[in-house]
Amino acid sequence: MRPMFSSRNNSLNIMLPVLVFLLQALLSDAWAQPVDFDGFAASYQIEGSVGVSESFLVDFNTDGALDLVEMYGAPESVRTFFNDGSGGLDFAAEFVLPDEPFTVTMGDANGDGLPDLAWAESSGSGSFSVRIYYGEPGGGFHIGQTLRRANNVAALAFGHIDTDAVLDLVVAQKKGSLQIYTAGSDGLLERTVRIRQKARDTTDVAIGDFDGDGDQDVITSTRSGSLYFFAQGSQGRFSGGVRISTDAQYIRQILALDLNGDPFPDLLLATGESILCPHYVYHGNGGASFNLVQTLCNQTYDEGTADLDVADLNGDGLRDGVALRGRDFYYLGLADGTFGPETPSFTPPVSWARRVVLGDVNDDGVGDALVRDGTCCNTATHVYLGTVVP
Repeated sequence: MRPMFSSRNNSLNIMLPVLVFLLQALLSDAWAQPVDFDGFAASYQIEGSVGVSESFLVDFNTDGALDLVEMYGAPESVRTFFNDGSGGLDFAAEFVLPDEPFTVTMGDANGDGLPDLAWAESSGSGSFSVRIYYGEPGGGFHIGQTLRRANNVAALAFGHIDTDAVLDLVVAQKKGSLQIYTAGSDGLLERTVRIRQKARDTTDVAIGDFDGDGDQDVITSTRSGSLYFFAQGSQGRFSGGVRISTDAQYIRQILALDLNGDPFPDLLLATGESILCPHYVYHGNGGASFNLVQTLCNQTYDEGTADLDVADLNGDGLRDGVALRGRDFYYLGLADGTFGPETPSFTPPVSWARRVVLGDVNDDGVGDALVRDGTCCNTATHVYLGTVVP
């Protein structure tokens, strides 16, 4: 009986998977090459997104695609939209909140692989408590725990403060002090660090290894334009806040990230100032030392709250930025850790941009933008897909 496969066919059967692997690798490398980014084109408005106050892009259902979680007001609720695999965002679930959140952040608080929600709620008397809501596979949430000692909250941030794999929560208080909650043996967050610090009107908080010693430190910002650096030392102890002066008059938002490839995180500051250049780029030198290297300006000035987000829009491995101030501009990142000239972002232009969140929604290798547009309670989320030069 003749053999089913000759020795030649056996060789081909052995070589074919190797050839397929090499071809896939070549195609992957080609796909990963930088593209000539050409701004954003309007795609669609998220259905039912009127009144949105905050947006997050996260892989909620762990399918590899970015999903959308949005906060709404009047009535207060959280809605989740699952990615359909081609960039469409379909409604999945809604969770009604008992009160309007003052500030909110997302992260996997209980280590189950699903994103959770941490938000500070007002008691009506000016004090705040923090509630943790655990994410569910279908896109919903349920109450996890309440951090009642976390009062007078200005900003929240998840990060790895200790050495375990579970996220910790940093609570920045309005008058400058910090509270840090780490996971206990029962998986619940418990306050392990409290740092008293006097600073007026804290606005935001960021986590990073700013001094390069391997431990995560904390930086807060204030309405007066100052930063405060809290260094983590041995056994998880933190130093008191070291004040850092900046050129900003009112810092609304801090982004801590590496722009220039050195060992120290850099800072992007978005301000609430009514000026032509409302965003500041600072390079970190280690610890509390930062150098102002650039201000990001708008060609067309419109008053309004400044907002900023960063992502690799064009696939060159560098952080690019999209800045909003009523109108919108993008800035392509340069190898020296600064940004190129401002370029109008969206076609057609948004009427009154308030918030922007960046991510590759349709998984085509080009950055996309979700923009909260509108005035007061009539804000809605618009999806703008990144485009390339033909």
